[in-house]
Amino acid sequence: MQGQVFLDIGWMRGLSRFFHFTALVLVLIAFSSVAAHSQNLTTGPQTRDLRDVIAAGSLRVAIPNFDVPGFRVRLPSGEFEGPEIDMARGIARAIGVNLVFVDGGNTFNSLAKTVADLEADIGINRMSASFDRAPFVRFSEPYVRLRHAMVYNRAALARIANGRSPEDALRSFAGRLGAIQASSYVEFARRYFPAATIIEVQSWEAGIQALRDQRIDVLYRDEFEVRRVIERNPDMGVRFGTAVFTDRIDMKVVYVCNPCVNLLQAVNLYIELNEQHLARAMSIEALLRNARR
Repeated sequence: MQGQVFLDIGWMRGLSRFFHFTALVLVLIAFSSVAAHSQNLTTGPQTRDLRDVIAAGSLRVAIPNFDVPGFRVRLPSGEFEGPEIDMARGIARAIGVNLVFVDGGNTFNSLAKTVADLEADIGINRMSASFDRAPFVRFSEPYVRLRHAMVYNRAALARIANGRSPEDALRSFAGRLGAIQASSYVEFARRYFPAATIIEVQSWEAGIQALRDQRIDVLYRDEFEVRRVIERNPDMGVRFGTAVFTDRIDMKVVYVCNPCVNLLQAVNLYIELNEQHLARAMSIEALLRNARR
């Protein structure tokens, strides 16, 4: 089966060009690779569900100790705010319990581990549904869908393309690709760009600096963060371009503890009943407005 990919290249110059090419189709997923990339996650005794949450009177929500502008930030008062926090409060209110925040560590993987180890009932942090975490936590229905995107060095892409079109060069990218360590985009990079040299960067900001310093050729994440790069670094428009993969979707989901089948039902019910509100609150434009504050 073949599909089409549409790339939107050159946001930084206000362009909106779309390129079409045949997408590679993933036929087989190597589950041994899934295990290798998830070695830090564990599965312990599985003995918790919605009744336990209700009996305890509190929903434990894992939140990492770093901000995710647009989705969630910690105020100087120590309180959290943002549309993901509103969603967490709404879920707790629907269940009829209090909301308790749990430290989810300093990486995306550490948050997943917090939920997998039953130290939290759910985890919220613009987390992606991914194969490497599927054995350890349950995924809710997506509350946001973001397209995959890249910021790329124009000169490096031209060199790698070697006469091919930019979309062909990106489709089969074989250069140095930066992705945030311990994030799902490392898995996505391995899956979609097997010929690339994947360089894991400590943070998104570190990745932008690596791109400027020519230590990587492209930086890979979702369209929201790529558009933020444009807004916050207008000087990058000359040397760097952007691309969006419209057929590659990053589904942002709530991570739910593995034994919590009924809790997952409740979370999904909340997302379904509030689908339109969540879509408005976490549209790209709404997220960008939140991030500017």
